[in-house]
Amino acid sequence: MSTFSENMDYYLYNGKLIIKFFIEAKPLKSDGYPELHSTTLYNKQDFSDIELITGDKKFCAHKAILANHSLVFTTMFKTDMRENIKNVVTINDISAEVIDCLLTWIYTNEVEFHHDTIYELSYASEKCQIFGLKKLCEKYLYELLTVKNWVEIISIADKCNVENLKKMLIAFINNRKEILTPETYNKLKNLNKMLILEVLECFVTPITEIK
Repeated sequence: MSTFSENMDYYLYNGKLIIKFFIEAKPLKSDGYPELHSTTLYNKQDFSDIELITGDKKFCAHKAILANHSLVFTTMFKTDMRENIKNVVTINDISAEVIDCLLTWIYTNEVEFHHDTIYELSYASEKCQIFGLKKLCEKYLYELLTVKNWVEIISIADKCNVENLKKMLIAFINNRKEILTPETYNKLKNLNKMLILEVLECFVTPITEIK
């Protein structure tokens, strides 16, 4: 005690004893309820508030989850559109198989690509403005690219506004001018006129002049 009294000015500040200490805060986890992941909600009627109908197939979904992944659904559910009022979205131009792929990606962040549905899935991701899935489709389409299917791929790239993929395809065409065969020329006739001109220009323009 005598030592403290002798050194009081060292320990006190303006006659007050100040004690400093650090507190480490850790979040508490509740053991009462498990975490709810959107994976467990996929196509479950419980708590669903919207139905997607294509043909005779019905999918149960949740507005909040759909809107979180799609700008189209965000707009739809923020307004007085018929779909938001009736809680039913009817889709006539996308197959049930592709809607299933679309929703699987939204709820689980996983998707399985198949050759027979990739074109339609690319279209669906563009129509619904699901950009993460659209980017994956673009990558998969480029991996599929061959001298036999480039017309189909550049067509879907054009329809889905995938400009980066179109540029890569233009470079692909320009480096392989022999791929313009009578068969591919007939396929080109089904493209829109502006795209046809863009493709044909590749066969007469050096690659260094293509932007």
